[in-house]
Amino acid sequence: MDELAYRSRFGDFLQGFSYFLQGIGFDGEIPQGENADQFPVLGDHGQPPDLILHHGKIATVDKAFSIAEAIAEHRAVIAIKERLLGAEHPDTLASRIDLADKLEEWGEYEQAEVEHRAVLTIQNRVLGTAHPDTLESRHQVAGMLLDNGKYAEAEAELRTVLALRDRVLGAEHPDTLQSHDWLTLSLRNQGKYAEAEVELRSVIALRERVLGAEDPDTLLSRSSLARALEMQEKHEKEEVELRAVLAIEERSIGAEHLRTLGTRYKLARCLRDLGRRDEALGEAEAAYAGMRKVMEDAHMEYVVWLLEELKGQ
Repeated sequence: MDELAYRSRFGDFLQGFSYFLQGIGFDGEIPQGENADQFPVLGDHGQPPDLILHHGKIATVDKAFSIAEAIAEHRAVIAIKERLLGAEHPDTLASRIDLADKLEEWGEYEQAEVEHRAVLTIQNRVLGTAHPDTLESRHQVAGMLLDNGKYAEAEAELRTVLALRDRVLGAEHPDTLQSHDWLTLSLRNQGKYAEAEVELRSVIALRERVLGAEDPDTLLSRSSLARALEMQEKHEKEEVELRAVLAIEERSIGAEHLRTLGTRYKLARCLRDLGRRDEALGEAEAAYAGMRKVMEDAHMEYVVWLLEELKGQ
């Protein structure tokens, strides 16, 4: 195996092995003597393979430290590709994108944003601003801005991406629709619920035409619209949306599916806001009865609180 392949695989290995050790409750010390049988046999004589010991910092099983090791290996791959292939080569950029994705997965959002921006700068120069790969990188930069709570910056970025994707890919392309979704998220997080409502109605119309009224993505957009309506205190319109979503979910995935029960809970909350407490109590009780079959009360406190409120407790 050449150095590039080895380092790439080893970076993934470090991440996966860290999660494995956490899963078995390993505390960072390899048991010795009479306690040795408490650790799974990973190599000869009950010890981890030499490879693990050679890169032995992973043996601390400190999650942040293990991630740092994996990040270092991924950066080493990138450095080698930059030296052999050049910084602008597609394989080099692919490795940087892979690192950015992993950084996001590990919660290192600021580092992920830096990587995505670096890739975007190169793609703008090499591929052009309207190339689909460039637009995807710009979309990912916007995603990092959302993760970092920079909602106004994310909105500006997404409006640019959306305009370009609409022209290059078409209004009904899945990537264009995803940019719509992220734009509505940026608007909602800024409290711009009226603008979010406009965006969501546009997305719903497109998804109904492309995917159909019963597609999960269409229903998710309708649920998001109901939330935007709720935040504007347009509870009558919110009720219409929730009842429509609930009827489709009951028919397509069943009345006891958790997503259906979640919609029923939202309907109960909406009815409470409309002052129809008896109806709200009935819907909340139905949601609770279904959820408790698969969840403990500690995991659905919001439903319990609503029930207590409606019962006057």
